[in-house]
Amino acid sequence: MVAPQTPACVHGKVGNKAITGFCPKGKNRTMMTEAQTATNKRKKLMVIDGHAMIHRAFHAVPEDLTTTKGEVVNATFGFTSILIKGLTDIKPDYIAMTFDRPTPTFRHVAFPQYKAHRPTLPDIMRPQFGRIREIVEAFGIPIYEKDGYEADDIIGTLSVQATQQGVDTVILTGDMDTLQLVNEHVQVLVAKRGISEVIEYDEAQVMTRYSLPPAKLPDFKGLVGDTSDNIPGVRGIGEKTASKLLNDYGDLEGVLAHIDDLTPKEQRLLREHMDEARQSKELATIRLDAPVQLDLEASRVGQVRREQAVELFRELEFRTLVDKIPGNTSSTGSAPQVTAEKKKPEPVPAQEEDLLEAPPVGVVSIMTPPAPPSAASISMPQTHAAHTEEQRAPVSVATETGEEFMQPSLFGALEPVAEPVRKLRLPSIAQDSRPEEVDLLFMDPKDAMKTNTLIVNSEEALQVLVKSMRDAGTFALDTESTSEDPWHAELVGISVSMAPGEAYYIPVGHIQTLDGQEAGKQLPLA
Repeated sequence: MVAPQTPACVHGKVGNKAITGFCPKGKNRTMMTEAQTATNKRKKLMVIDGHAMIHRAFHAVPEDLTTTKGEVVNATFGFTSILIKGLTDIKPDYIAMTFDRPTPTFRHVAFPQYKAHRPTLPDIMRPQFGRIREIVEAFGIPIYEKDGYEADDIIGTLSVQATQQGVDTVILTGDMDTLQLVNEHVQVLVAKRGISEVIEYDEAQVMTRYSLPPAKLPDFKGLVGDTSDNIPGVRGIGEKTASKLLNDYGDLEGVLAHIDDLTPKEQRLLREHMDEARQSKELATIRLDAPVQLDLEASRVGQVRREQAVELFRELEFRTLVDKIPGNTSSTGSAPQVTAEKKKPEPVPAQEEDLLEAPPVGVVSIMTPPAPPSAASISMPQTHAAHTEEQRAPVSVATETGEEFMQPSLFGALEPVAEPVRKLRLPSIAQDSRPEEVDLLFMDPKDAMKTNTLIVNSEEALQVLVKSMRDAGTFALDTESTSEDPWHAELVGISVSMAPGEAYYIPVGHIQTLDGQEAGKQLPLA
């Protein structure tokens, strides 16, 4: 049994499903303005959207993550890891857990199609809800839930009550619904890309994202709807149009009151779907008066039932998480004896002169299938497929010249690439014995991981990349789009990686660069 490691924040690691810590985007948590410093003098309540985070964890961690007895623990491990990291990184004074109830809510009564398209829970996920509740109980965290209300309504009510008691609220969730609650004393952290990144949203960032203040987001959803919750909105009204209308006329009722001032298309759509717009806003509005009462004393951090938590972690085989239990010190009792994890072989670095003389990484390594993932490489309990230490070792790749250099496997521990960083090149598809260089734009690495990125913006380079992906067999792929809403999103680009330290980006829909310049050469979608 390989002992799991508590996740750490990793930027630039593509294709690895290991849990990572909080990696805030858009704002540096260590950089605070005077206003933030003043706000941070207030005590802080962390409210966790339990179901949202469990779903994130389940889909982020491999389903074959099991104990030696065969119990599936992928969601349990992922949720526990992010709970511990939340306590460590956010350092709240109080903590509360919220869960949805299995009973219908007032939204289902008003609109039977609400969330009707949601798939049923996978069988291997159901038992993990009980396990997670055991962990929450062992951590001494109160659970707030109520029949007829969603967790979002509980969260909204608790945040209002916390503000009334002089306490700020940090909401940890997996979706964007609670952004409407953001204000001077309420912040939302949204887990993205599984649970590997957390995006912070305060009032300014909500405004940047939607061009609207948080309080207007229910009006926004009244117009655009929400496909994830099956809220219809007004089909044909997109995000940009909705934001403009709300900025011009204040709220949904203001827009409807000025319907004669709108374009003919907007008039037609709103007249046809006026009732749906109003109902959609009602469905999207989080209640702030749910019948629950925040108990700050019961929610105080530091009430972990240590012996219960240690025994539970031992049963679940979360061995390296034992030392991460909040309040864990030598005086609180000894942790159970665990077997030391085998030390993974360190990647063998290439010599500096080899780095300078070796053929470009893209010519060789992307043609070689990487080693399969191993339990140790993702720092979790064992999976059904066991791999040897040798399979986790760096891959020795033979180059065109007969020389060898060491390439870390795709899912192995990502080490910073030794300096100087090699620029990647793709070979041409010509059948010459000596690969020719394809003219591609190279993006210099911007972070400590030294990831090399090539812009694939020609048909020739794309054909080579596709062949390389087929040959590799294992690769990570991600898309960039104009929206997270699949009904309104337009494709902007595609990212691919087949090994640590190298990445390929295919631009297809950029309008301009970050500095306002016209976008460069791109590949057509059709």
